[in-house]
Amino acid sequence: MATPTEVNDLMYDWINILKCKSEGVYAYKRYLNDAKAERSKCCTELLNRLIEEDSKQIQEVKRHVLGLLEKDAKERGYSAA
Repeated sequence: MATPTEVNDLMYDWINILKCKSEGVYAYKRYLNDAKAERSKCCTELLNRLIEEDSKQIQEVKRHVLGLLEKDAKERGYSAA
């Protein structure tokens, strides 16, 4: 069990997933510039699709993390603002 100022292991995992996914999208966007410069349509299309899919997953994970935070706050006796 986490202390009042710590997050538990599962919350840490979800925050790390969010971080890694976000870093991936950032990298894809850099690679997309290279693909566009090379005029590689197949690479550009794939990178655009990966950006879109991962961006959707990031939003899903963010909603999940917010839900976990709200649940944790209630369990600790804090009221949501």
